[in-house]
Amino acid sequence: MNKIDNYKYDNKDYLGKGSFGKVYKGIMIDKNQEVAIKIMNMSQFQGKSMLISLETEITVMKQFRHDNIVELIDVFGDDKYTYMIIELCDGDLRNYIKSKGGVLEEAEALGVLRQFMLGFQEMIKKGYIHRDIKPENVLFKGNCFKIADFGFATKAEIKNNVKIFKQSVGTPLYMAPQLLEKHAYTAKSDIWSIGIMAYEMVYGKQPWPCRDIPSYAFNIKNQPLKFPVDIRVSDEYQDFIKQCLKKDEKDRISWDQLFQHVILNEIERNYKMENPLDQECQRILAQIQKIVQSRGLDVFVQFQKYDKDEGGSLDFSEFFTFLIQLDPKLTGKEIKLLFEKMDINKDETIGFEEFKRIFFDYDYVKEDFAERIIIDLREIIRANNLQVEDIFAKYDKDQMGDLDYEEFSFMIKEIAKDIKEDDIQAIFDKFDTNNDRTINIDEFREQLIVKQDTQRFQIKENLIQNFIKDLRRIVTENKIDIELIFKNFAKSMREEMNQTEFSKLCLVIDRRLKPYEREQIFKYLNLNDRDGITLDEFSQIFK
Repeated sequence: MNKIDNYKYDNKDYLGKGSFGKVYKGIMIDKNQEVAIKIMNMSQFQGKSMLISLETEITVMKQFRHDNIVELIDVFGDDKYTYMIIELCDGDLRNYIKSKGGVLEEAEALGVLRQFMLGFQEMIKKGYIHRDIKPENVLFKGNCFKIADFGFATKAEIKNNVKIFKQSVGTPLYMAPQLLEKHAYTAKSDIWSIGIMAYEMVYGKQPWPCRDIPSYAFNIKNQPLKFPVDIRVSDEYQDFIKQCLKKDEKDRISWDQLFQHVILNEIERNYKMENPLDQECQRILAQIQKIVQSRGLDVFVQFQKYDKDEGGSLDFSEFFTFLIQLDPKLTGKEIKLLFEKMDINKDETIGFEEFKRIFFDYDYVKEDFAERIIIDLREIIRANNLQVEDIFAKYDKDQMGDLDYEEFSFMIKEIAKDIKEDDIQAIFDKFDTNNDRTINIDEFREQLIVKQDTQRFQIKENLIQNFIKDLRRIVTENKIDIELIFKNFAKSMREEMNQTEFSKLCLVIDRRLKPYEREQIFKYLNLNDRDGITLDEFSQIFK
């Protein structure tokens, strides 16, 4: 047993590392009270900045006596060691969430959030920000959650965000975009970290994919914030996260507004999602979101591109062309189904807010461990502008035109070095869609959804509208009977015009149409996904 001043501890009661030192469970001798003893070897403090950080932590902690801030009980030392005697807690929020299965129900997450926000309210009142908020720095004692570890805390101008900081400190996964990009930032940086934690508590993951810090910063900048659609969280809780995770500091909620947010007060929360999507729509959207992520597309820009009249909405033909550009494998029936579900106000257009609500606010990809590794692969391909065929050839060691389990396993281990065999098998099975125990180039492409695979399907703007316009003009000018045209081309099935027959009609209208363009026009008209277009569907062109 080691004794220092009025405290004692045993080396076997080591709790872990804090900022600048080791922490042990100890006893305050005169009160027989359990405490945490943080011991710092001053010879390891290299440079003035470490000493300043230690002094800051001590200075800041001395100012607080609050239930939701870990208490500094005593501090003393000599030239060799500094000792901080701190309130002993039961563990940190990271381990608490793990003990609950990796996620918290919203009601429990709210209880945690409200408590450490009371601690923040006290900090902000005294003009301090933390700058290293993460689950490891929120401790719990019984049912009480407390802010801890003030090594990076500093005085800040809270009200007007006048004071600008340039020092990049904290933990990258919880850093605001301004810190990740090494730009100046204000007191609102902690608000971002709170938003990340609020998201992580209820969804069990980070809001953006993170292979490394540069890709994480890129994803935050280029991908919208989305919420997993299969986890039930109230609109109010999601709004709190959205307000915290505004990428531009000017748009981010202020501290005063944050403390007044409805979820920090007792209210009845709204769990109703307008126009809930069925499983088929969720499957289609999951595929589209994978494509958007793999190609690094800005879908806002794409939406505006197809909004020809700049009225803030897409009609069905614009929406069809927009989605076919993203995924040529979609059928007309799938696109029609999605259009009808997304058209919440039933005005036969998709308004920007309707589009954003369904497409951007929710994450439809069921992200298991295998999917996370596949996302990393897509990120590597996109970030390095690689060709999928080159990657495939590199690991196809026997040059047999496929990847067996051993070759595939070697590739995966280069991405995730500590991966378990069971996890590799799960990823392999996801690629091996025909279950022949090898992965061919088509299966490889299918999972990675790379840009070069779909460039040949680029559809000219207004292709469908121009075709319909030309067909109408020819019929009107020549006074041709619509049913007669249909019967002249629908030879094989009489009541339906198949794709080959329709393709011949397309060439009569415009001989320049390429095969894949004729195919997409056929899809546009064949909304029931039968083998052919009916007379009724064909007649809709002229209405």
